[in-house]
Amino acid sequence: MNKYLIILLCSLLLLLIIITKYTESRENYRNELKSKLKELKYNPIENKNFKEKQNLSTLNTNVKIINLNIPNTKSLQEKTAEIIAEVARQENFKNKDLLIRIAKAESGLNPNAIGKIDNRDRGVYQINYFYNPSVNDKCAFCVWCSTKWVINEINNGNLWKWNASKHNWQ
Repeated sequence: MNKYLIILLCSLLLLLIIITKYTESRENYRNELKSKLKELKYNPIENKNFKEKQNLSTLNTNVKIINLNIPNTKSLQEKTAEIIAEVARQENFKNKDLLIRIAKAESGLNPNAIGKIDNRDRGVYQINYFYNPSVNDKCAFCVWCSTKWVINEINNGNLWKWNASKHNWQ
């Protein structure tokens, strides 16, 4: 009888350790992500040097970046929507409104958003790093790069990736 009690207690202790480690690793990832963003001092809208210095080769395509003259009187959401519309135009993607509605449903058009339910969701489209490991943080938090990626996904029949928020953008 004592053997079984000891085995049960050891099993419970092991389960507690596993749960604690999982919780710590999620929190560590969230903190590491915040730290990386602070290190980069990265804001995809305001960082003018980003366009010249960073290589956005995660999509294995050339990213054509133009100088958008967006007045400073516009909100972050308005600037984000204009960038999305410009990328859609350059990519000959006819449904720019769909992209904007998805971004609004996913992040409120906030390019720096981190998921509230799952902190692996990043950026304006809440691209999950676990399910989309080819999209690095720089691209996920960059409106330009992530919009190109989303257009590519939609063109390849993967609009279902945003089904969780579909009721908000359809």
